[in-house]
Amino acid sequence: MGGGYGYGGYGYGYDPTPGLVFGAVNAIGNGIRESRQNQMIMDERAQLSASQEREAEMAARIRQLEMQQQGQQVGQPQVIIAQPQAAPAPTN
Repeated sequence: MGGGYGYGGYGYGYDPTPGLVFGAVNAIGNGIRESRQNQMIMDERAQLSASQEREAEMAARIRQLEMQQQGQQVGQPQVIIAQPQAAPAPTN
């Protein structure tokens, strides 16, 4: 004699279990996705830092080479060769 008014029957009873399970699955999925995104952010920050470090090293190396070049040019006279410019074509 199953009544129609209790939990588990065909009446107005509501079983919250499926909603809780789906909510838990969604929460786990969200946690995994967030963890993956955080790892990607950390990896990208590490790559950016390494790139910035290489850029700074290259800039320092260029400055060093420029200073060496300037030091070598101090004792040498600077020769500037001017190329003659062609006369502009007449416009008639």
